[in-house]
Amino acid sequence: MTLQTGDDGKLLVGQQELADVLQWTLQTAVRTFRYTSNATGPWQAVLCGARTAAGEFRFAYNTQQPQEDVVHVGSQVTLVLHLDAARRYVVPAVIDSLHTEVDIATGRTIGGQARYVARGPWIQEPLPGG
Repeated sequence: MTLQTGDDGKLLVGQQELADVLQWTLQTAVRTFRYTSNATGPWQAVLCGARTAAGEFRFAYNTQQPQEDVVHVGSQVTLVLHLDAARRYVVPAVIDSLHTEVDIATGRTIGGQARYVARGPWIQEPLPGG
């Protein structure tokens, strides 16, 4: 299991940038299958299985977005999570729990915290110009 953390990123729905990611974690893992056979002798062999990823993030909505563009539990999103000045993760994800923050003066949802699970392959890529 690998745990990565950061404090910068973007939350996208489709191609639309919906929120700034203020803090994030990404935990990756792979399922393994162990076996022994005549070919392995007294040693156990291991095969790589399905890869998984999950994590949490804090976010603040872009104030230019209309109120109806709010993330919900079950929303399919893309997270762009900056690892450092030169690299980022791009993670297609599903929101599986959500805590929202509301500005009590306006009643507007301003951000929150969410947990997510990857819904397909994620990639680590260099930043443009990095």
